Amino acid sequence: MTAKIYLRQLIDLDTLIRARQEDYEVTLAAATQMTLWLKRDRVKTSRNLKRQEELAVRMTEIGIEIEEATSALIELKQEARALIERLEDNRHKAVLIHRYINCRSWAYIAENMGYAVRHVTRLHGEALVRFQHVLECPTMSVV
Repeated sequence: MTAKIYLRQLIDLDTLIRARQEDYEVTLAAATQMTLWLKRDRVKTSRNLKRQEELAVRMTEIGIEIEEATSALIELKQEARALIERLEDNRHKAVLIHRYINCRSWAYIAENMGYAVRHVTRLHGEALVRFQHVLECPTMSVV
């Protein structure tokens, strides 16, 4: 696995968690709307109750998916941090941590580090080369 693919897993998993959280919020809004509608009409048909039950089950499933993905992300971030810390150049560490651990944009990273975006992307390329060496030989430090 290449360094970029390995690190990209962090961003992809974070994006998946945010999408599932949004799905949860949409489902919660639908369930809330259904509850308000049922309270207003006072007539609770089995079809309406079944729909409400389905929404509750879906919310539970989404919650479990979020919890599992979050646990996986935490573990992957811990592993990635340990590998990133093996790099010698602090600028490389900072770029990789900002980009992959904290999911920051190039503009944010550049501003935070006091560089132009172009320079940050160049540092990123260098950092990926060094990180690839860490992945291939995890017991050695990389200069």
